[in-house]
Amino acid sequence: MTRYLLAGAVVLSLGLWGWFQMQRADALAVKLEQREAQLVEQARVSEIQRQSIRRLQALADGAAQLDREFQEKDGADDALPDYLRSGAGRLWP
Repeated sequence: MTRYLLAGAVVLSLGLWGWFQMQRADALAVKLEQREAQLVEQARVSEIQRQSIRRLQALADGAAQLDREFQEKDGADDALPDYLRSGAGRLWP
């Protein structure tokens, strides 16, 4: 009789341990899916930030080039109204 109780206790213990491990694996799978979704979202955000940085850099480069042209252009030391008219014509065609 004691043998059967011991065997039953072992089987019950193994069953409970197996159930616990399955629950744990399911919880870890859910966490993994959440983390993967976060990584995908972070990758999207990073790509958007890179695109924004590239656009801002292109704008800054264009503005710097325009500043250099205004400073180095023939007539930069001429009378201000003619110089401004030329620059305004480029900025607002």
